[in-house]
Amino acid sequence: MARKTTTTPATRYAVMLAWVENTGLRETGRMVLRDANWFPEFEPCLEAKCAAWIYNGTDADVARAREYAAREGRSVFVYPATEPDPKNRARADVMREINAPK
Repeated sequence: MARKTTTTPATRYAVMLAWVENTGLRETGRMVLRDANWFPEFEPCLEAKCAAWIYNGTDADVARAREYAAREGRSVFVYPATEPDPKNRARADVMREINAPK
């Protein structure tokens, strides 16, 4: 009779890469006259970007994501695989990280 082996399932993670770019636009509230028309004026602002490295990753995936992020100047956020919206949470976390007092 074959022996039954029980293995515990590996912990799974949602691994997100997040960074901030100066590509957003925020309305200033002023109007600008261009080509005989009035248009709202905008100013650049920071915008959070996020990419999913893997949604159901292991510890090895986290290590690879951290290596890549170190080369590319990005942040890595690791959440449980059961997180309902890891991308929006990573965007919020990276903005919190940027705006944190030093």
